Amino acid sequence: MARFPALLFSSILFCLFPFNMEGQVQKNLLDVLSEKFNNYCNSFPREEIYVHTDRQEYIAGEDIWFEAYLVDRQSLKPSNSSKIVYVEILNAENRPVAQKRIMLDNAAGPGSINLSDTLSSGYYTIRAYTNWMKNFLPYNCFTKRLLIYNVLNNKNSSFSVPRLREIKKSAGSLTTVSGLTVKIIKQDTENVKLSINTNQNFRSREGNVYYLFVQTRGNINIKRSVNLTDENYFIDLPGKLLIPGINQITLFNASGKPLTELYLYTPSKKTSAVTLTSPDSIKVRDKLSLDIGIKNASVEAGNFQNLSISITPKDEMTFADIAEYMIFGSEFGAIPDEILQNGIDNIPAGTLDNYLSAIKSNWINWNTILSADVTTDKI
Repeated sequence: MARFPALLFSSILFCLFPFNMEGQVQKNLLDVLSEKFNNYCNSFPREEIYVHTDRQEYIAGEDIWFEAYLVDRQSLKPSNSSKIVYVEILNAENRPVAQKRIMLDNAAGPGSINLSDTLSSGYYTIRAYTNWMKNFLPYNCFTKRLLIYNVLNNKNSSFSVPRLREIKKSAGSLTTVSGLTVKIIKQDTENVKLSINTNQNFRSREGNVYYLFVQTRGNINIKRSVNLTDENYFIDLPGKLLIPGINQITLFNASGKPLTELYLYTPSKKTSAVTLTSPDSIKVRDKLSLDIGIKNASVEAGNFQNLSISITPKDEMTFADIAEYMIFGSEFGAIPDEILQNGIDNIPAGTLDNYLSAIKSNWINWNTILSADVTTDKI
């Protein structure tokens, strides 16, 4: 029997299976990213609260009636992970002027708070959180602006709507590594394209193999390898693969280090399981008849058995409903009043892109995720 030198035999094997070995390496790294990501989300599930108040404008001395809902951020379904919600009314100095503790039953609980008749006129904030959320205050909690009037105590009144910080970053792009620029190009209402621009120095330093990872609320949308051999590279992101909400797009190098991340808003096809029929207008203190029906449709914010309804004057301040609020939740910090009051679909595209270019998730942090041991349940 002929004998082959060991070195020659190894060379033959390498020549026979080069592509399989390369594919296996790429698959393993994507699997590691996915496993670490899923372990992190399972170990650190995120609670979200939504508080439906009967109004947003009150007179000092009145009662605020509300319903609190607890939601799992990943699934957007009712969560039974906590049984108590703490509700506070904060003044302009973020000091509590009223506090209440609410018991939850099937992820929802009603309550009321009496407003002192000594409160001065101005804007206040209703804040709600669970015992678990106390670890992350003031970021991981529900907040909503209220307007309180007091004709007898109007010395501190300020009725101009506060606006959040001005965002000066360029819309739709984020560059964190020298020689790399990633942009989102919107092709139509459903599909987008990712533009990756690199120079020769960057590719010589980092190599040609990269990995794209797209997730929404702890759910993986897209994961794939990318081979950057040219200065310009484009990746199609089909709308059918993107979960509605805020999509986090992260690009990793060959060693699994995150290089840059961007955020994209994918609108949902709005459906409702509840139909509501009411008169166009009524007089003060008139009886109101409402026809409420159920139809075959899914509700993204969860099929709650509880239903809360409030009736307010048409010209009063408005606030996002539970489905629209959960697009952002508390994951990205305070939500601009323009979004909460006007609705995300009514915000000019440039303004929204500018906002998305400046946000950062305070839940999904890849440096924390990658530092974890995927063989353990706790991170």
